[in-house]
Amino acid sequence: MPETVCFYINFFESYTGGPQVVRNLTERLDPARFRPYVITNRPSPLCDDLTKRSIEFEILPQPETLAEAGGATVRTPLKRLWNSMKALGYNRKIYRILRKQNCALVWSRNIKGTLLTGFAAKALRIPLIWDIGMEKKSSGAIGRLHRLGFQLSDAIVTEGACVAPSIFPPKLCEKYQHKIQVIKSGIPDDRVAEILKLKADKKNCADRVTVINIASICQRKNQRLLLDAMLPLMQDRENLDLKLVGPPVEEAYQKELVQMVADANMESRIEFLGWRSDALELLVNADIFALTSFVEGVPYSILEAMYAEVAIVSTRCGGVPDVVTDGESGFVVDDFQPDTFRRRVGQLVDDVSRRNRFCENAYAFASQNHTSSVWSSRYMELFSEILERRRARPGR
Repeated sequence: MPETVCFYINFFESYTGGPQVVRNLTERLDPARFRPYVITNRPSPLCDDLTKRSIEFEILPQPETLAEAGGATVRTPLKRLWNSMKALGYNRKIYRILRKQNCALVWSRNIKGTLLTGFAAKALRIPLIWDIGMEKKSSGAIGRLHRLGFQLSDAIVTEGACVAPSIFPPKLCEKYQHKIQVIKSGIPDDRVAEILKLKADKKNCADRVTVINIASICQRKNQRLLLDAMLPLMQDRENLDLKLVGPPVEEAYQKELVQMVADANMESRIEFLGWRSDALELLVNADIFALTSFVEGVPYSILEAMYAEVAIVSTRCGGVPDVVTDGESGFVVDDFQPDTFRRRVGQLVDDVSRRNRFCENAYAFASQNHTSSVWSSRYMELFSEILERRRARPGR
């Protein structure tokens, strides 16, 4: 009989990150060994995908205060106390679902998911995996929640060796090193096939250079740095365009960025395209992929740019250095200064041979190291290891 693995995932504005991981992993699990069951917070395109593939799921809405984003739930002592009570109440609902579904293992994404499921898993003596993805830097109230997450979890999965040290203090990483597992993320086969097809049909435009950023518009993704870097560069180079693809998660922030573009009279060359179903096509037909985030795991967008053979310039954040080697397969900018980022983008705009070399090296690395088969196989090995330890525990 296959053992039931419960996936807990919050869906916010876009079908990226954690929801995509759940979609891809539930699709690739060996049905003879594992039965996936998904708990999510609201109806979404992920639910549509699960329905099409006959994967069972349950929608369990969060209390309104717990649904707040950006760390708002822990900003004051009173909010922390109130939301701790709400989280425990939510855990009781999770407990009932896990028991009813006879779950053997719980997978959760990010610290919020881990805390909303962790106490229920502990009460039922079910192992818990915390898939980090990306997290805010560990300090203050967030740091205390992270420490609790390490205590509750049986394994902490990161997408690259650089991810955990970029978030957590050295002492915490050292104390729980035995729990930290690196599983390199992989692009799904159908996504790779789509990229390759689009590359074959790529529309070359030799007289213009397009820089693209694919990310939700918010302060964490730091598009202000991108505009601060690009606007002076575009004043000097008439053949340079910029496309920003992603939903406005923070609308006030996007309005400020749009105003910056208007003040520079660049509306015809800098486009805010919002969420686009043809984002892959836009990526493949770009020349440079720019990522300016403060915090990341290993972004799918970086890996897709590598498969698409689009040259990369990124800030040094999260697991980006695990996949992009500075000066060989892209540029990794160590600071968050517009001048530094501008210089690196300018070098790629002016040097086509270097751009092509970066693209070739990036594609070779991604195709050898970041495939969905390797990623899902390693995850199933981890599931089996944890479940074997659970079966060996006294009293079972």
